Amino acid sequence: MRFRAWVAGLVVALALAAPAFAAPGLIGSTTLPGASQANDVAVQDQYAFLVTDANAYGPELVIIDISTPTRPVVVGRLELGTSVKQIAVEQTRAYLATTHDARELIVVDVANKRAPAVVGSFNAPVQGSVDGTAVSVVGGIAYLGPAMNTPGAALFVI
Repeated sequence: MRFRAWVAGLVVALALAAPAFAAPGLIGSTTLPGASQANDVAVQDQYAFLVTDANAYGPELVIIDISTPTRPVVVGRLELGTSVKQIAVEQTRAYLATTHDARELIVVDVANKRAPAVVGSFNAPVQGSVDGTAVSVVGGIAYLGPAMNTPGAALFVI
């Protein structure tokens, strides 16, 4: 039996072979030029969706074709101008938890993997600074976990 795990790490997306979860070994990788810290990765079908912190050298959302695990290939990118802490993907939408003060949740259309596009965002209704740090999506409903410097909601249901 062969299992695969996609791991987000500093400027590298790794495919690991983990037979029976013992002694995992590298089976493929790709470098993301200019990327800072990779924060999260979600996998849907033959694509890995990797998110990073904001930086001057590369996009914060990178879409990687993993249909050949030994040779992952970057096929799409999107510059967001803010750090992305976590990603959830459902159908043709990617939901991004971000550090942007007016867009803690950004929704991206990923139907065209080569040209992802922002289609919406959510601004948390709290006073003070808030960051989106965690996101999950079930049945088209997004659940956003924030980090705030003032007391407030611990979960936003969108």
